[in-house]
Amino acid sequence: MIEMAYILHLGVFLIITFIYFKKCNPSAFSPLSIYLLFYFLVFVFRPFMVLFFGFDHGWWYMRYYPTDVGVLKSLFVISLSLVVFFVTFTLSSKRCKPNFENVRKFNPKVSYLDVLPFIIMSVVVLPMGVYSTIMSIGGIHSDSVGMVFIDGIRVHTQNTGYLVDAKNMLFSYSILTIFVFKFRIYSFIPLLIFISHRAFEGYGRWGIILSIISSILVYLYFNRKHWPPRKFLIAIPFVFILFNAIGHNRDAIRGLFEEVSVSHNVYESEGFNSLDTLDFANFDYVTFIVNTIPEETGSYRYGAQYLQLFTEPIPRVLWKGKPLGEPIKFYDLNNHGNFLGLSYSLVGDGWSSGGYVGVIMTLFIIGLVLGKYYLYFCKNVDNVNKVLIYFLVYPVLIQLYRDGGISIFKFLLFILIPVFLYNLSKKFVLRRSP
Repeated sequence: MIEMAYILHLGVFLIITFIYFKKCNPSAFSPLSIYLLFYFLVFVFRPFMVLFFGFDHGWWYMRYYPTDVGVLKSLFVISLSLVVFFVTFTLSSKRCKPNFENVRKFNPKVSYLDVLPFIIMSVVVLPMGVYSTIMSIGGIHSDSVGMVFIDGIRVHTQNTGYLVDAKNMLFSYSILTIFVFKFRIYSFIPLLIFISHRAFEGYGRWGIILSIISSILVYLYFNRKHWPPRKFLIAIPFVFILFNAIGHNRDAIRGLFEEVSVSHNVYESEGFNSLDTLDFANFDYVTFIVNTIPEETGSYRYGAQYLQLFTEPIPRVLWKGKPLGEPIKFYDLNNHGNFLGLSYSLVGDGWSSGGYVGVIMTLFIIGLVLGKYYLYFCKNVDNVNKVLIYFLVYPVLIQLYRDGGISIFKFLLFILIPVFLYNLSKKFVLRRSP
């Protein structure tokens, strides 16, 4: 029964992938491309390893072991989400594809009209970004950060979250540097510093992945290509090794340069089982969510989690009674297992809002919005400012797919600040130039 259900689940993915590449003008710039890659890793490859190779670290961590019926139900819900997202995105994007023939020929020269606004923006962004980075050198639990976890929710006790998270601006700053200085060797210095710090810190692995994806998009755009060249595949094993090493031990890179007094090992494993981590275990989480809500919790969330969009921006120093996380809570998953630090994903987020109806509505809305945004990008591919913003938003979609909920909005706030400041500075310079 499980084997047949998985084959059908795999078949849905393969059929949709085939249709996409044959009929839908595929491109690396499409949010559907990155979603299919994400979906394969967490909802095709991961359940294969769980069901047929005994990967059970997710179950062990959550203290939850599903029945066969529970697994069948989760596979159906996940497949349904893919169909809804694919159909909605394809129709709303009108199967568009960036037409680089309409883009003005790339000018390799760096003009002062580009450099001067960049300098003005740097004067504002760098001090805050560097200060926030220095604060976090000791990791997210350092005294300088002043942060504690209450019921799995990050709470700042000494600083505002705006200052603590300001270091995320350095991600977009490094990509903006490459973009402004047009792939000159020195333009990669901020990116290398950013990646090195995130690896050293140990708690910023996704920042490494996001910055690499954005830099690849910039490369493709400047070279008028729709897919990365095959030589880029050489880097994938090294990035995976780095990502996996830091995932197992947050101090893996720090330990190469200094003696670490406190170990932050996340999961002890060797050999093939080292792949059994929580990084890509969204299938496990969704199975838990689908079979716990509402049977065990007694209620859905009915979309009330999005009210946090209105409460989250208010600093806790100004609102002492600010709710922890969601302002209205209908249940706590930790009363039914251990869900600390885990993510809902879009599928789980939709299910938690209203079961099958919630999944269909959530994936329909996300597919519609992303489809329209991709269509907007295709129509404005010759607008450098709009293209740059798209290249910064695009990799963050992984966070949306993985986490669901509102976490993407907080991250977008910081990564878009350098771009907006750069564009404002550029308008100011253009007005003042003769």
